[in-house]
Amino acid sequence: MRRLSLLVLLLGCLSLGGPALADSIVFDYNSGITDTMVANFWANTDLSNQPSMYTLASGNWESQSLIRFDSLFGSGTGQIPLGSTINNATLRLYLYGVQNPTQVLGLYNITTNWAGSSTWNSLGGGITPGVNAESGAAATATNLAVGWLGIDVASSLQAWADGSLPNQGWAILAETTPWASALFLSSDYGIASFRPTLSVDYTTPSAGAPEPGTLLLVGSAALAALGLRRRRRRA
Repeated sequence: MRRLSLLVLLLGCLSLGGPALADSIVFDYNSGITDTMVANFWANTDLSNQPSMYTLASGNWESQSLIRFDSLFGSGTGQIPLGSTINNATLRLYLYGVQNPTQVLGLYNITTNWAGSSTWNSLGGGITPGVNAESGAAATATNLAVGWLGIDVASSLQAWADGSLPNQGWAILAETTPWASALFLSSDYGIASFRPTLSVDYTTPSAGAPEPGTLLLVGSAALAALGLRRRRRRA
């Protein structure tokens, strides 16, 4: 009788347990980056190999910075599995020049395909919110100062992990006029430690957890086998 009670208790505990979650995992991504600057005053010029990129809003002059971390999601080493929960995500850019520190920078999720060689004209006049980017900013930054700038981008990463948005990266736009500019070091800057970095803390469901229905089926079979064995002993 004791063996039967222990088996029932064990199976009951197993059937009540849900799928476990893996520990949070943090990755720092500083490679596999596509970034560039597009500007209406260099409308057909590929600026992807420059060591810096900047945003500018000054009357008729405008420039935008575009950045994407490629191959973030997947099943490979160093990739985030689709469906993961994004706990924290921070984009870090080194700001080495700023005009009008109280300006607002808007970080917009891009919704169109683009490449490092993209130009202002190839994008149909740069990135326009509501046209080739989401209409609202995914994040903003202000009170700018020379040094590292950290921007919370968890909402973007979660949308990409859920599959509700494609990972086309961000456009950094100057939201303040006139004469607002911010200069960032790009992925082509000569000193790697000053290049853009994305830090992501995420949690993903652990693989291989049995379904409750499976546990119930196994438990019923085990109990039936035990009952058959007891009946045979009595016979």
